[in-house]
Amino acid sequence: MATSIESASIIVRLIGNPLASSTGFTAAMPGTPRSSSMFLTLWPFIVLLLGALLIGTTFAHILEMPAKLSLDGPEWVHLQQRLYRTFASVGGAVEIAAIVCATVYAYLLRDQRTALTLAVCGTVFLVVAFIVWLSMTAPVNAKVLRWNPDAIPAGWKMLRTRWEYSHAIRFVIHLIGVSALIGAALIRR
Repeated sequence: MATSIESASIIVRLIGNPLASSTGFTAAMPGTPRSSSMFLTLWPFIVLLLGALLIGTTFAHILEMPAKLSLDGPEWVHLQQRLYRTFASVGGAVEIAAIVCATVYAYLLRDQRTALTLAVCGTVFLVVAFIVWLSMTAPVNAKVLRWNPDAIPAGWKMLRTRWEYSHAIRFVIHLIGVSALIGAALIRR
């Protein structure tokens, strides 16, 4: 595990040194106004923070999966109907914000070919993960929310498997996407 000094060093390399000027912000890049430089310095931080929050949601599902696959029908439905309301509202907002911010970040990197390529790849992977949610996860959510935990349909295990593995797929896609965005932040000029 990284120490706080190592973590601070990584952040300084990603967003710049806040002590580099008397105003508390890094000096402007040659040929750009100070506010533009500050925006370009903070934007990767915002993108990576949203990416980290997003990947945390799907990683949580990975950690829960073994236990949830062993639950009987009524227990699983009860958890689905109670536990994941916040994932939908907060997690959904984070996912949309991450996609929008990554798209803007790719645009900001348009003059830096390698960083742009990584940012576009990262953004595309975030979009693909969202499409997986729309096509695999959301339909199961809609059905399960209507079920009575005491009267579960016969094919519930198939839907449970689809739901659980859709999140595993999303985790892998998020991991690739966020890794590409980290790469773009690390190599940008």
